[in-house]
Amino acid sequence: MNHIRLLMIDQKSLAMNLDKAGYIANGILVYTAHDFQSAIKAINSKDIDVVTLNLDSQPSNSCALIKQLKHNVPKSGIPFLVTSVQTNAKIKRDALQSGADLFIEQPLPRNFFIEKIKESLDYEVRDNARIDVLGSVAVHIDKGQYCLDINDLSSTGVLIDHTNIFKEGQNIEITMSLEGLLEKLIIDGQVVRIFNKPDKKGVGIKFQNLRGKVKNVLHNYIRNQKIVATELKYYL
Repeated sequence: MNHIRLLMIDQKSLAMNLDKAGYIANGILVYTAHDFQSAIKAINSKDIDVVTLNLDSQPSNSCALIKQLKHNVPKSGIPFLVTSVQTNAKIKRDALQSGADLFIEQPLPRNFFIEKIKESLDYEVRDNARIDVLGSVAVHIDKGQYCLDINDLSSTGVLIDHTNIFKEGQNIEITMSLEGLLEKLIIDGQVVRIFNKPDKKGVGIKFQNLRGKVKNVLHNYIRNQKIVATELKYYL
């Protein structure tokens, strides 16, 4: 099972005493930090997927901390969720303007909180069927055209061969050619994962604003395929 790696930034002891087994059972691995330096260290060493910051534990500098982290995090695309018992509109607005991706009012039962975390990562797409297909993705970057083979495909994203031409967080337009499909699909995407390790290589592209005819064609194509991957690849 691939777990979501969650970093909780909280200066109070509550986060340090969480029932981590309960989170693990729901697909969440919890790491904790209490300031900027420990947060950056965890993000760099633990391959963090999502960050939550308890606004109530450090009300004096929470917005500054969000800005600092968003500016310094080496891997783009990590959602930042702010939690607070405060419902003041200004507090929520300040957090979102500082770079938070979602403001979650507390108290919230843990199961609902976990669902919010998964929603922030579009976690449900990881349960979509991945199919192994023959095909390629073409993209124009810096006046050059590149064509890369597809490793696997779902209705929400595609994993292609590793390349150094992309950066995480980069928005691109791709032209996708699939075996058995006469028309090419032009899709907006975002590079959300780049793997370049001996045991894991590839570039994960998440589809953006998929709608209309292209969406229907892609979904029908995937539904008609009979080869469903047994292992979900963790790239979205």
